[in-house]
Amino acid sequence: GLFHTFHNACDGDLSDCEEQGDKCCDTPPVNDSEKGNQNCNSAQKMCPNTSTPTQPGNCMDGTPDYFGCGGFWFTRNQAERMHATLQLVRKGLISIDSINQWGVRHCGLAMDFKGKQNILCDPDTVTLYGLRYLDSVHYRWIVHNPNSTLIDESGWNLHQVKFHIANSDTFDVTLIMTQNGKSDTMTRQNYVMLRECIPVADTRARWYFGQAEGHWFESSNSHINSQRVISLNTCNPFSFLNGLCFTQY
Repeated sequence: GLFHTFHNACDGDLSDCEEQGDKCCDTPPVNDSEKGNQNCNSAQKMCPNTSTPTQPGNCMDGTPDYFGCGGFWFTRNQAERMHATLQLVRKGLISIDSINQWGVRHCGLAMDFKGKQNILCDPDTVTLYGLRYLDSVHYRWIVHNPNSTLIDESGWNLHQVKFHIANSDTFDVTLIMTQNGKSDTMTRQNYVMLRECIPVADTRARWYFGQAEGHWFESSNSHINSQRVISLNTCNPFSFLNGLCFTQY
């Protein structure tokens, strides 16, 4: 995430803003030996031989009274670092499950949804759910393909829908969310499907494609995309490991 603007203080080559200090090029280096900055003097904590005033109103400056110094804000580079951290390192913090669990209040509409059992081998129930808002939001769920519409349900605070698939087919999912007269739309293609699961053979074993599981091939190596793949052959104690059952032939 972010470093304080006084990270590494005035050490190193201060002209290399991407490597020195807090590694943000729009936050001037801060002299950590100058504590307090009670009077919001942006020149008080400047590093020697620099001409750029510091930012006592910056959230990472360490000033005791951010608001009194005209701020409690971040720079553009700081915001970019926070977004990059959330997208690459701390993705779990902004997952649908995490946000819904903690009841985060959103500043505006954020589009996202996921499915439970959205890829099926046998007729079953599919659950789709999106971000749950504390404020009133209108949801419209459309599960469709060029030939038919499986469901078209809408309602206030309808962040989750369930429906049954009985026949083999593939569907796109469209979610339309509306709040305070503003709408946004997200479509995921081929997101829900019921397909015939058939045995697939390779030179090592014969595998059964179970629910959300399978065996795919890349170059000359085979890869297991599953925690539970069952071979059609008979297992023996030496071929069963971590739920994977296979027999050479």
